[in-house]
Amino acid sequence: MDKEKLTKELQACFSPNGYRDMEAAAIALHEAGISDSEFVEACEDFAHECGMTVSKLDICAYAYDYILQQARTDIESAIGIDIMNDTEHQIGVAGNFCATTYDYSEEAKTEFMEIVEQIEDKTKAIEFVVSQCY
Repeated sequence: MDKEKLTKELQACFSPNGYRDMEAAAIALHEAGISDSEFVEACEDFAHECGMTVSKLDICAYAYDYILQQARTDIESAIGIDIMNDTEHQIGVAGNFCATTYDYSEEAKTEFMEIVEQIEDKTKAIEFVVSQCY
């Protein structure tokens, strides 16, 4: 019996995204102040809306997008600016499993930072997006 092979097969059944992907998503969500239960529910809802299973999601890309959407909501609540509709340039997500990053031009970064500077009490989600833009 090959214990290592069995362990990898078992891990693949319970974590099809891979350990590193799950770890990267969990770290990002924690830094952004988003609970595991909130994110799991969002994943289930999103997968259902798309007619797929959660195991088919790029868990890191979805975590980064979820954080960006939370930051968007927080910014709009704080100062009334929607960073996806009220700006000339937007930040997006470049999904690639544990190598996922935010995708932005210098113009989008500058515009985003100018907006964020107007917010006195930044949430963890906003701070996370800011930290990823440097």
